[in-house]
Amino acid sequence: MSSTDFTKVAFITGTNSGIGKSLVKEFNQRKVKVYASDVRFSEETSEEFKNLGNIYTDIVDVTNLDHIIAVRDKIAELEGKIDYLYLNAGIVSVSHATDVTDEQIFNLYNINLFSNMKAVREFVRLVINAKGTIIFSGSITKFLPLHSNSLYVSSKAALDAYAHTLQLELRGYQVRVLNVLGGYIKTRIFDSHVSTVPESSIYNFPEYTEIYAQRNAKLAENAGDSMETDVFAKRVLDQIQVAGLNQVNIFEGTKSSYLYYVSRLLSTSLLFDKMLNIFGLKFDYRKHLKDDKIEITQYLA
Repeated sequence: MSSTDFTKVAFITGTNSGIGKSLVKEFNQRKVKVYASDVRFSEETSEEFKNLGNIYTDIVDVTNLDHIIAVRDKIAELEGKIDYLYLNAGIVSVSHATDVTDEQIFNLYNINLFSNMKAVREFVRLVINAKGTIIFSGSITKFLPLHSNSLYVSSKAALDAYAHTLQLELRGYQVRVLNVLGGYIKTRIFDSHVSTVPESSIYNFPEYTEIYAQRNAKLAENAGDSMETDVFAKRVLDQIQVAGLNQVNIFEGTKSSYLYYVSRLLSTSLLFDKMLNIFGLKFDYRKHLKDDKIEITQYLA
């Protein structure tokens, strides 16, 4: 295909693998010129993008404002617009809410939320020039108390609130804002996260740790047949093409709509029971306490 066929422009973050890589290929199939970014690219991905053509890769750390401004200025000079600003980069952090470290809190929110806000601020004029679309990679878990994922789900809930407000503010410019609430998708985002309990944790007792060690396996079992990323990307772009100014959320991925209705229709009690039973963690934790008290010597001088 000639480069003159590619009149629309997309900038996508987090594109070296998984959903982001599939999004790049799907946009390319639809004759959209793609500026693909990530903190690093494998040789395989770089070669694949090069062979497809009309895909331009940039090394961008989304938490580095200088990187964002540099690629913004490059696209402004070369294109003068962005039709699709797709902010896909994100991470997970598996940890109990009472065990998270300051570093985990900052790193996850910096990538999943703050970097998106900064990117929107820097790119919005280019999107306005195209009457374009801003898209976020959200998660259906924003509706759910997913065990050991308090940082991730809260960042996605905050992102969704931000997306709704952004759509309100930009609709006068006829700019669409969409948040893709993904269900179960076949990616490797959880692969490096081992389900362990810190020694200092309030959950560090045998009955709990033995069950918790099976967390990842239980989650995978509950997910069922997760959607392939190429299928997910195609279905998401199909929905993006027909979305209007009065829509913010796109539901896609295995069990996305189902999990939404579960979160809306079940009572809080039933929802909590269901979420705990996924991992086999619905039991009385106080039974292991001596004299019904937990150790606090670490607080005492």
